[in-house]
Amino acid sequence: MWQESFPRNRHRPRTRNKIDRRSHGSGQRPRHGLRQVQIAAFNPLPKEGNVFFSVNDRDKDGAVLVARELAELGFQIHATGGTFKRLEAEGITVNRLYKLAEQKRPNVIEMMKNGDIDFIINTLSGHEAREDEVKIRSGAVQNKISHCTNLSAAEASVNKNMPGWF
Repeated sequence: MWQESFPRNRHRPRTRNKIDRRSHGSGQRPRHGLRQVQIAAFNPLPKEGNVFFSVNDRDKDGAVLVARELAELGFQIHATGGTFKRLEAEGITVNRLYKLAEQKRPNVIEMMKNGDIDFIINTLSGHEAREDEVKIRSGAVQNKISHCTNLSAAEASVNKNMPGWF
């Protein structure tokens, strides 16, 4: 049988050089790995500007902490619907953006095209938000905007942007 011919404990040898480690995001600390991945993608993380938040309900507690740290670093925070309400309720200065499905302005796609968004934190939601998420991420890639799709990456990004990190 094929499985007997190729035992499971045999793997292809992997190249291990400096460039390979950088592109895969390994580093001394997890946030170093994130920095290396962003640099390899030619998408450095911003040190100032506008940050867009759109997170699912289970990530809102963590998003509050990240948004607060970014606001303290001088970033302007923008968010949609539920994220906007939660951040505002926590005392964070935040600007309201509309979801694409709401067909109102301003929305994140317009701001990305105008170069007004510098960093995006967009965590996965349900089926109804899926279409917006795909458009937001595609727009981020097209416009070379750094973005995070999970809260762990967002938290690492905030830590690395603190003064003296670079």
